[in-house]
Amino acid sequence: MKKLVLFAAVVFGLTTMNAQKNSILLGGNVGYNHTENKIGGSAGEKEKLDSYEWAPYLGYQFTDNLTIGAKVSFKKADIGKDPQGFQGGDEKTNRIGGFLRYSLPLSETFSISGDLGAGWQETKNRINTGSEIIKIKGDGFYIGFEPSLFINFKNNFGLNFSIGGVEYNHMKEKVSKNKSNGVDITFGNAFNIGISKNFSL
Repeated sequence: MKKLVLFAAVVFGLTTMNAQKNSILLGGNVGYNHTENKIGGSAGEKEKLDSYEWAPYLGYQFTDNLTIGAKVSFKKADIGKDPQGFQGGDEKTNRIGGFLRYSLPLSETFSISGDLGAGWQETKNRINTGSEIIKIKGDGFYIGFEPSLFINFKNNFGLNFSIGGVEYNHMKEKVSKNKSNGVDITFGNAFNIGISKNFSL
């Protein structure tokens, strides 16, 4: 977490503010997400999951408010010990997909936007049971919505960040063919900060 904060301070969100139509959007985000799952009711132990993400993207802004683009992301999650005896492990997720962004300036300083995204994803899990290492691979698709806030500091450069969103995931394991579906609500648990720039055509 400390390394992520230091990196975020270095890149400190240099983002353009008054982007206009017929421009190219180029950028990337770094993110952190912390999840705790209780096992065994209110008195049970907690299973912790900390994940880190890097997601570059490229888009075309075809109106003053709408941008369409492509995005890839690389996420790694560190899985802690759990009450069932597992000694931890990690999970890697790679994604490629598209997004539609609607941006709304509130003033010369603030702007808000929302990204509706969807695409394909692949996961690789490595679990340490204490006696052996289990590797599980799977793939599937995702659909999600993430709002963000932009703060303009000087010369149309500033900070762009979000604190989570809502996402639906469908995954299928390659060997066992087991399927999983779930909705993740990460408001307050995730933190993303990014840099981006619009280039006029």
